[in-house]
Amino acid sequence: MSLGVLANPELEHRLKHGACNVHNPNNEASDHIEVLVVAVERGLSVLGESVAQVIFHNLDRMYSLKRQDIIKKPDRFVQALQDLFGSGAAVIEELIIQSICAACGLTSNTPDTLALPSCIRKAEKALRMEDKRRKYLQT
Repeated sequence: MSLGVLANPELEHRLKHGACNVHNPNNEASDHIEVLVVAVERGLSVLGESVAQVIFHNLDRMYSLKRQDIIKKPDRFVQALQDLFGSGAAVIEELIIQSICAACGLTSNTPDTLALPSCIRKAEKALRMEDKRRKYLQT
């Protein structure tokens, strides 16, 4: 379920094959953000690709939240979803959590992944740890 709007087809390919461990030694932080943005996009695409595009458009237009801002400001993203979808936001959050967890090899039913902001933080930590592990193995 790929969105036609992904900026990095190679990253999408890696995510499809279960590889959350994207590595660019020049800019690891942006790689982590990109991995998580793609996972958010994939979670939203369950609702339909055009629906996901409309959500991103409205987040940008109404809340000044660009795709990368979702990862940097997850609490604001959750609030925007709640404003847009009311009680339905919980279902959308769960879809995104499942996508992030699947992409990064996390379990989605642990206390630290039940809320979207904490799930994003845990996924970022997992990505950093994977980078450290990879660097250690290369030495």
